[in-house]
Parts: sequence; structure tokens; C-alpha cells
Amino acid sequence: MDAERAEQRLGGFPCHSWPDPQVLSRKKYVLHISVQRLMYPENITANGTPFVVSGTGKPLRQFIYSQDLAKLFIWQLREYDDVEPVILSVGEDEEVSIKLVADAIVKAVGFEGDYSFDTTRADGQFRKPASNKKLLGLIGPFEFTPFEQALDTTVKWFLENYETARTGKK
Repeated sequence: MDAERAEQRLGGFPCHSWPDPQVLSRKKYVLHISVQRLMYPENITANGTPFVVSGTGKPLRQFIYSQDLAKLFIWQLREYDDVEPVILSVGEDEEVSIKLVADAIVKAVGFEGDYSFDTTRADGQFRKPASNKKLLGLIGPFEFTPFEQALDTTVKWFLENYETARTGKK
């Protein structure tokens, strides 16, 4: 495949994807920020600081597990010949609230400290929906990893590999 054709075939737009151990240290996304705050010993779990989530927890987001996204990228490279982009995302029916995300992280990490929502802080946009109808129409049924299962797997892996995940040391 020539470079121009390869460039045309990569017209996909993923929604929030994870895990990416390198992203856990960047302060950008709710999932990564929350996991980092609860998992890194120098943060919340060591000093007894309460875990406070900004806003009410009501906004909804779509998250796609990185292994599911990888499968979709492979499908896209092998099978998708259109130059029009396709959204690589879980369905809108799989949106999860920020509260559910925070609850799942607290559970997965085993956090036992104080946990609350700061409703004086803004929620941000309530929804950022992305339809995967075109994708599913092209590939047929696709079983996305359930959010909590993917999060549990990610947290377990990260805890087991904490010393080397961020440093690259073996």
C-alpha cells in the first residue's frame, strides 16, 4: 500500500480511549486524572486528602477500551476503503456518568478514604455523544468490553506493574 493510500485509510475518530500508562501522568481527562490521584502513593492515598471530583457527576461520556480500539484499527486498515472518516466508538447507549466512572475507580483501586463531589465546580458539557451506527453498519456486531471490566483489568495491571509502567525499567 502506498503512503498516500495508507493516509487516506486512517480516517477514524476514536472517542475517549484508555488505558495508556503514559497518559496516566498527564492531567487532561477525567479517567486518567482520577486513576492517577487514587493510585500514586505520593498523591491522595498517602496523605489522607479526600478524593473530590469536580461537579455533580451527572455528565455522560463514552469510553472505549484500548484493546477494543486496537481491534477496530486493524479492521479499518484491512477492510475500510472509504476516504470518509468513521467514528470508532462505543454506542451512545453505553455512555457512563462521571459519577459511575468515579465510583468504579474508587472500587477498582480499593480506595477507602473520603470521597465527594464539589458541586460548586462546573460540570462541563453534559454530553459529547458520538454515534457508532456507521461503524456497526460496516462491520456488523462488535462486542465492546464493558466499562467496569476494562477499568478493573487496567487498574489491576497498573498496580502489578507500577514500578516499571512509568519508568520503562525492567
